[in-house]
Amino acid sequence: MSHDRELTLHDYERLFYRRKNIFFFIVLGTVLCAGFFNEVMPPEYEAAAVVDVGAAPGTRSVNQDRQAWFEAEVKALQSAAVLKQTAERMGWIKSGAAEIELRPFVEKLRRVMKVEPTAKMSNYVRLSALARTPREAGEIVDSVVLAYIGDRKLKMAEAVKAAGADLAAGEERLHRAEENLRSYTEKSWMVGTRPYLVNRLVVLRSEEETLSKLYTGRHPKVEKIKREITQTEKLLAQLPQQELGYQRLLSETQARQADRDGLAKRRGDAVRAEAVEATAVFVDQQTEVSKDPVSPRKLLNLTIAVFLGLMLGIAAVLIMESMDVSLSTVEDIEKYLTLPVLAVVMHIASPDQETAQKSGASWKKLFKRKNFVEEAREKLAFYHPPKSAFMEPYHALMANLKPLRGPDSRPGAVIIFTSAARAEGKTLTSINSAFIAAQSGLKTLFVDGDIRCPMVHKLLSVPFKSGLADCLTGGCRLEDAVISLSHLIKNAGIAPLYRDVPRGIENLCFLSSGVSSSNPADILTSEHIRTFLKEARIHYDLVVMDTPPLLPCADALLLGPHTDGVIMVLKAGYASELMVKRAKDQLVQSGAKILGVILNDVRARMMEPDYAQSYYYQYSAPDTAGEKSSGTGAGRQKIPHRILIVDDEALVRKLLNRIVKETFPDADIYEAEDGVDAVHKIADLSPALVILDICLPMVNGLQVCNIARRGGRFGGAKILAVTGIDTAETSIKATEVGADDFLGKPFEIREVKEKLIKLLPPAG
Repeated sequence: MSHDRELTLHDYERLFYRRKNIFFFIVLGTVLCAGFFNEVMPPEYEAAAVVDVGAAPGTRSVNQDRQAWFEAEVKALQSAAVLKQTAERMGWIKSGAAEIELRPFVEKLRRVMKVEPTAKMSNYVRLSALARTPREAGEIVDSVVLAYIGDRKLKMAEAVKAAGADLAAGEERLHRAEENLRSYTEKSWMVGTRPYLVNRLVVLRSEEETLSKLYTGRHPKVEKIKREITQTEKLLAQLPQQELGYQRLLSETQARQADRDGLAKRRGDAVRAEAVEATAVFVDQQTEVSKDPVSPRKLLNLTIAVFLGLMLGIAAVLIMESMDVSLSTVEDIEKYLTLPVLAVVMHIASPDQETAQKSGASWKKLFKRKNFVEEAREKLAFYHPPKSAFMEPYHALMANLKPLRGPDSRPGAVIIFTSAARAEGKTLTSINSAFIAAQSGLKTLFVDGDIRCPMVHKLLSVPFKSGLADCLTGGCRLEDAVISLSHLIKNAGIAPLYRDVPRGIENLCFLSSGVSSSNPADILTSEHIRTFLKEARIHYDLVVMDTPPLLPCADALLLGPHTDGVIMVLKAGYASELMVKRAKDQLVQSGAKILGVILNDVRARMMEPDYAQSYYYQYSAPDTAGEKSSGTGAGRQKIPHRILIVDDEALVRKLLNRIVKETFPDADIYEAEDGVDAVHKIADLSPALVILDICLPMVNGLQVCNIARRGGRFGGAKILAVTGIDTAETSIKATEVGADDFLGKPFEIREVKEKLIKLLPPAG
């Protein structure tokens, strides 16, 4: 597919159909992996309980951060101490086990446990656990709750014990401080006498002043007063140091007293908290155990797998398409090779597989493969009626090659069929082309030019005898090596669909490749090749040669310059652009004339995705009266009508589809929503009746009708024109361009059925 233009929805549909096997393989593989995962994963059951982890009174202040406290409790539920007790309660380990033995079980519990709050700013948490059995899951949850409660009680008891020890130590410190204060007070008796000494000093100085007025300084009374004043001043000088030591000891005693009171209060709070701890943690909802496994979630896994598979499939298709450099369409060939496309040969299934598909056979029978010769033999033109769609490309090819034959006096033409690579269908295409040429009245010689790997004699069930190689080496003459197929056809195993020998088979002769021990390249470059071709031109109107692929072998390059032209057979989507371009360049350099390309094995659904069934085996062109029925049956089976409904309104198409189905239950009904689509389908389907809306987007119905009547490839379909503009002028225009009848909107069901029966009367 060309990537230089913007892709349409139709292009995407084609590329997905082309890569459908990869797409469905990826989707199916992803779903199967999910299914395998669901089956191999052991089931897990969930048990859950709602636990109130409210703190005991007095254990936290009002302003304590609630979230921090809650997170601490959640961590406590998953702490190593709680999980260790849980493992011991479950019987997984013995009490007092070593750390190395304990660690795996603690990690296991952390993996299967989940603790989450039930609501914001709440004391409640949801504790859940997963296990292989419902019983084990419930036991894990119960054991964790009991271990958590026991851990909380143990912590409270340890808190009371620690508070008591702290209180005893505080009382001891207070007692020592009081003893130090008492001992200091006893030693420092002047502490607290400052007011007395100050007052005493004032009195003594007053008396000294009075006595100084009465007596001299040496008087005994004056001297005594002076001595007392000096002694009192000394005592006052010593007093600050003693008071400082006293204040220090007093402050220490008071601090020890306050510390002791705080420790006593804390111990009291711890004792009260321990008393009510049994009611601080309780299970608000008893443990609930799921009856069904919660893991793996099979439906969810499959749903995810489907979506993942779809995404991967789409990505793979787009990546593969972006990397695809093969030639698949006529546009690709004309653009990259600048060669005309002489014919487009559609893909055809073998009759056995076609019958198996229609009869609903088993998958084993449907995909049963035959060997290559049997499969290829069933695709020979002998198996198909002259008017089948399979034969049309070869008729088109003969029409394009008509200028080569020229007037009757001109010698016969020699045409080579080759391909870029192997397995592109050149052998079948060349045989069928030769057969069609013979049917058209041309005396035709088909030559198996593949001396290296002869195959045609097996396809035709013809004895392998002297052939091309022998003629070129002088081993035999042309007339002695040629085999006429007319007298061998009945005994050759080529079971055609006709009772009689196929028309034109008497004009077809066959020359096998022959046997030679020499190198084929040496044989083809000898002078005998020109003599052989000259003699063949004299005796035959057309010589068709099947040669090996261009890239592996040089046979076609050696023969090409001596012939009237070379036809390249390209299998759609098979060879890359570079391979085909290289093959073409080699032909051009050899001097051969390239007549064009046959695009082979093109699947009908890739070209028209609306086809409901195979393109060929439902081709409905009727045989003429003189043609006999096929096969061994008593006569030809009745072929159902093909009816095409063309309208841009989906509701109208649906209504007309139902009416047609009621009128002709066996009819094959197709739909188109615009004029372009209608023209293609009329050409490809050759319907017996076209119900055509005149007012169509793009190409309107009148133009479609005119094209269908003007082009011979459109057959003789009856046309029922439909329009919402029910006027005489519109009716006249529709009749002028070839409409057989006219139907105005809105219409009645009875009216539509009458017109259908009128246009397609029942047989007999």
